Amino acid sequence: MKPIAYMDIAPMFEEHWTGIPVVSASLASRARLDRRIEWKFVFESILIENEIVDELLTLRRGDGHLGYLERRVLDGCVLNRTEAARSHALFPNMKALRNVFGREAVIYHDFSTLLTPQFHNRDTINHHANRFAGDVTSSQMHFCVSQSTAHDLINYFGVDERDVRVLPLGVDLDPAMLSSVLSMRDMSDVEPYICVLGTVEPRKNGRIIFEFLEKYPDFLSRYKIIFVGRDGWLDEKNRLMKRLEAIDRNAVSRVKFSGFLSESQKLSLLSMAKFVVYPSFFEGYGIPVAEAGVLGKYVVCSNTSSLPEVYPERSFFFDPADVHSFAAAIDAAELAANITFLDRLDFSEIWSDYETRSWGRTYECVANWIHEG
Repeated sequence: MKPIAYMDIAPMFEEHWTGIPVVSASLASRARLDRRIEWKFVFESILIENEIVDELLTLRRGDGHLGYLERRVLDGCVLNRTEAARSHALFPNMKALRNVFGREAVIYHDFSTLLTPQFHNRDTINHHANRFAGDVTSSQMHFCVSQSTAHDLINYFGVDERDVRVLPLGVDLDPAMLSSVLSMRDMSDVEPYICVLGTVEPRKNGRIIFEFLEKYPDFLSRYKIIFVGRDGWLDEKNRLMKRLEAIDRNAVSRVKFSGFLSESQKLSLLSMAKFVVYPSFFEGYGIPVAEAGVLGKYVVCSNTSSLPEVYPERSFFFDPADVHSFAAAIDAAELAANITFLDRLDFSEIWSDYETRSWGRTYECVANWIHEG
């Protein structure tokens, strides 16, 4: 008899998929293909039909489905508590339900609201701080997206390390999309540029780019800079642009902000970048570093939290609080990009690396826990 397992896919109902919604969707897509486990999907206590899960995975966005959730509640399509008590449950983020399922597992992405509260607003800090302890004490398995996050969980919450497993996150590549992007890369002749990855918010440390440009303004004569990621909070983008304008009004045209991008748009930008920068102060994992590395890009990467774990062989590390350390890493990445052909990897080379870093290995860690009973 197949084990029954529930997955909370509430993050998939968000309008834009980045971060946790991507993790939820990647695990849900593999769960839908797994015939060894009888997976059921919920939004908190609302049962979600498989057809809707498939629809969300196709659309890659969840807005427009609130009416569906309301109808499911009115129709009484909610969790059977008796069955749930005999089943496993995976929460890809913070738990909406506790002590309802026979065995509960939660995925911890990071504890940045506790460890670096200066980068979050008060409401976010309170929301997470008030929930971590309850999630920890009500779970039988603790999946952490990096060894760094696992250490934080064990050290700050006293969790038995035997109940903690590192769940390295994956990279998602569509073969047809990759083939199309590589064809376009090989035929294009674009002005050299670099990509700065991550949501535009204080924790992502975009300000170090502008500190660097103050000291080395000639960099913009060699490269444009594209910030790849949606706008975050605290009006960070406008502050950064005002700082740039103070450096050099003409430099403003050399720095661009992409806003939210589709997967194909993001892949295209990364594939033709000279190298990429990921200057974040704190990360639970750092999927963009893995995505860039798989595409053959060198990454100028912060040496903090989990980031040294992600793709060290293609990263040049720096202290995110030290602009001189950052400048040295930029020099090293520029030199490496100019003397190697790493950014011209072909389809088979990229795909071979991708298969070792795909979401399949992430999902199997979860499936193995369920089969252990």
